[in-house]
Amino acid sequence: MTPSSTFAPVDFDPVCVSELVARHRDLRPLIVDGMIRAGEVTNIVAPPKLGKSWLVQSLALCVASGRPWLGKFQVRTVPVLFVDNELHAETLAFRFRSLMSAMKIDPKSLRGKLHVDSARCRPNMNDDRVSNWCQDKEDNPVGLVIIDALYRFLVASGVESENDNAAVTKFYNRISAFALSSGAAVVLVHHTSRGNQADREVTDIGAGAGAISRAPDNHFVLRPHLEDRAAVLAGEVRSWQSFESLVVQRDGDSGLWTATALDPSELRRGSRRQRKPILSNDRSLDAFLACFLGDTPKDLAFVVAEAVAAGWSTRAINAAVKLGKASRRIYDHRHGNNTPSMLATVPPNRGNQS
Repeated sequence: MTPSSTFAPVDFDPVCVSELVARHRDLRPLIVDGMIRAGEVTNIVAPPKLGKSWLVQSLALCVASGRPWLGKFQVRTVPVLFVDNELHAETLAFRFRSLMSAMKIDPKSLRGKLHVDSARCRPNMNDDRVSNWCQDKEDNPVGLVIIDALYRFLVASGVESENDNAAVTKFYNRISAFALSSGAAVVLVHHTSRGNQADREVTDIGAGAGAISRAPDNHFVLRPHLEDRAAVLAGEVRSWQSFESLVVQRDGDSGLWTATALDPSELRRGSRRQRKPILSNDRSLDAFLACFLGDTPKDLAFVVAEAVAAGWSTRAINAAVKLGKASRRIYDHRHGNNTPSMLATVPPNRGNQS
C-alpha cells in the first residue's frame, strides 16, 4: 500500500473548525453497531487456540448475510473479503460449512458477497495485494476486510518483527490509509503474549509492539471465562461512547460463538477455576472454606496447591488457615507429629462428642 499505488498524498491543509463541523455532520456508517464503522481499523486479540478464528469467520458470514453478529450486534450488509494465512483451504471450507449450517445460510446466497482467500502457502500475500484486489472491485466495493492472522501478514508486508514499534506504526498507517481511501473497515486478528491476561488492561493486551493496541480505532480482546468454551469480550473504541464487556460462548459442535448472560467479571485466572476473590476482606475465610475445605480431611499440601492454582497467595492461605484454627472453623486431623496436616471444617471424632 505505497502512496504512489493506492492513494494520493494529502497536503497539510488545516480548515477552520466551523468548516470541519459543517463538512462532517455525521459519523461514519456502522459495520457492526457499537463496535466497528466503515473506514476504521479494528483489532481482535485472543490467546492462541481460544477460537478467535471461528469468531471472525462468523463475523464475515454475519456482515455478508445481514445477520446480527453473536446474535446481539446489528450489522450493515456489505461485501466482505476474508484473508486467512493460517488454515489450509480444506480446513477453511470445513469451518465455513459448519458455521453456515448452524446459521442456516445457503452458500449460494453469498455469491458475490463473501470472498475468501486461503493464503497459508503464499507468504507474499501482503497489504499491497489486498489493496489492489479491492480496487478492482469498484463495481461492488468491499465494505469489510478481515485478515487472520496479523503476525504472518506483518512479515509479508515487510515488518520483520512484531516488536518493532516504528515498523508496526508504519504498517498501521498504511492500513489506515487504505481503510480511509476505500471506505472499508479492516479487522486484524492477533494473539496475546504468554501468560494469564486476566489482570491486564485491555490496551495492554496483545503480543508485540505497543503500537499494535494503540494505532487502531478499536481494540477488542477475548479472555477465558470460568465456564467451558466461554470468553469475555472487552474492548476500547474511539467513535462509540463505550463498549460494555460481555461473555460469548462457542458451540462445541458447530464452532459458532453467541452472546450469553454470564457474568463478564468471572475471568479465569489460572489453570483451575477461581470462584472466590483473593483473601482481602472480612468474608475471606468464608471464601477459603467454601472453595477448598469441607467435612472430609484434606492434605494441607494439596489444599495449598489448589488455592495457589486458583490465584491465592501463600500469605493469604496461611492467614486463612491460622484464622480458621483460632476461630475453631478449621481442624487438623493428623495422627502424630510426623504425619502431614489433614484439614477439615469438622473436629476429629465429631460423632463421639456429646
